[in-house]
Amino acid sequence: MEKKKALEGAVNDVVEGKMSWRKAAAKWGVKKSTLGDRITGRVALGRRSGPPPILTADEEDMITNWTVSMAERGFTVTKTQLRYTVKKILDKDGRQNPLKHKSPPNLPGDKWYRHFLERNPKARLAISKKVDVKETKNCESAESIWFTNFKTFLSHHSLLDKPTNIWNYGELSFSVQTKTGKVLGTTNRTVTDPQITVEACINAAGLAIPPYFLFPKKVGRQSRNPLEGSVPGSSCYFTEKGLMDSTAFHAWFSTHFIPNIPSKRPSVLLHNSSESHLDYETFKLAEENQILLFRLLPNTSNFLQPCDVALLSPMKISWSKVVSDYVDDNPSQEVNIETFTKVFRVAWGMSVTYKNVVDGFSRSGIYPPDKSKFSGTSGTSSTTFVDNP
Repeated sequence: MEKKKALEGAVNDVVEGKMSWRKAAAKWGVKKSTLGDRITGRVALGRRSGPPPILTADEEDMITNWTVSMAERGFTVTKTQLRYTVKKILDKDGRQNPLKHKSPPNLPGDKWYRHFLERNPKARLAISKKVDVKETKNCESAESIWFTNFKTFLSHHSLLDKPTNIWNYGELSFSVQTKTGKVLGTTNRTVTDPQITVEACINAAGLAIPPYFLFPKKVGRQSRNPLEGSVPGSSCYFTEKGLMDSTAFHAWFSTHFIPNIPSKRPSVLLHNSSESHLDYETFKLAEENQILLFRLLPNTSNFLQPCDVALLSPMKISWSKVVSDYVDDNPSQEVNIETFTKVFRVAWGMSVTYKNVVDGFSRSGIYPPDKSKFSGTSGTSSTTFVDNP
């Protein structure tokens, strides 16, 4: 029985003279001191003892449901994400955090976080289900569990026969300036220099939405339109180093992905990026638009992510060729941020074909779901195209 209903029942029994505080507390399984506080009016019925709450009960339920839904789809809501989500709720409504915390304003502290998990055991359980990426590497059990869960998920939402509604999002990263266009391959290197990130999104029916470009702020705001000559329908966003973050992902999702996919829902978006990209606002927007976020098995993007399987090899070849052709035609120039999208348009057309996209979903075993095609030996979470030294 819910604590709230039990407490209300105990109060009613005492107020109506049916039994004493002690007997009512024992009958309903509540603390006698807690019951006494409500009977005397020291604490109003319907609110907890102690400091005033930061969120309402409905808001805490909303946050809990978010953590549970994320866990069911392979994502983990981090402590930082949860605390900053609460801060956004308070900031948006103009409310002040009644609990003192140093900075930034309205950000709940560690003590609040611990008490939130105590009050919401479902959230505590969901947050504890974090998948260890190292343990999933070459792990048949993790692989089998993921495929079983994914196929069940598609079946539950009647998507097993709807390839048009099964989407995968991936990132391709390029050097800001290049003359060679040669590719070393995939890397997990720490990014220190600005780069250009291309957000690609394809579906199991062989379709792709136009690319979305992330440009570095320091070199990105040129007088020339960086999208001039780009793939029709392309959009762009500026971040500190041209890398994806939660704000950029929300912008891509809300202004580019949703408007560019068919209106028939639900749709699923397979995602392999960091959980930090998926804040509560993006999750809420996805639910409102019947878009189901689902995480790929960690550390497997080279062989499980359709974007990587479909586009990596063709893009290596086409990018090298189009950059070489551009430099041959323009000996004194290099492909830079002002010319990048124009040159990239050619490589995109050569790489993102119906055959490549469909093959990417099939060879990865994502669609049709087929665990037997999962045969990779190592994974990486991003693809970076860089020059040979």
